[in-house]
Amino acid sequence: MPVAGTFQIISRAGVNHPICGEHSPDPQTGGCPVFQVLVFVMWIVAIAWMFVAVLMAIAEATSPIGTVLGAFFTLLLYGIFPVSIVMYILLTPQRRRARLAAAQREAEQAARSDPPARAVTPAMAEHPSAGPQPDAGGLPTGDTITPERKEP
Repeated sequence: MPVAGTFQIISRAGVNHPICGEHSPDPQTGGCPVFQVLVFVMWIVAIAWMFVAVLMAIAEATSPIGTVLGAFFTLLLYGIFPVSIVMYILLTPQRRRARLAAAQREAEQAARSDPPARAVTPAMAEHPSAGPQPDAGGLPTGDTITPERKEP
């Protein structure tokens, strides 16, 4: 049951979408029709903004006192730069969800393809050098030589 004034609604089935309150199992789209409509509206606003910027650039270029260079900078400064910044900021959650979903897929694939761990044999217990090396993870070992200090 939704509670008025809450940002995120929790149900027995899991975490519900903060906008519409529906359960969202799909991390990429959010599974929420309201969310999908908001993304669609965001793209419509960006296209309309660019349309107006192009019309401003055309008006600048065809004006008797306007120049093509002025039209170029009008398109660049009123259209391309602001729209790219706003779209980058507004699409950050979608990119984050896609990155997390890709990392989850990689982790699942790595878990399926990992070979089973080697069992410790009695020979390994007697000779520790027969087992995996301490830096087998590929990490650097650090300083191997102690720095020598000069005596005063």
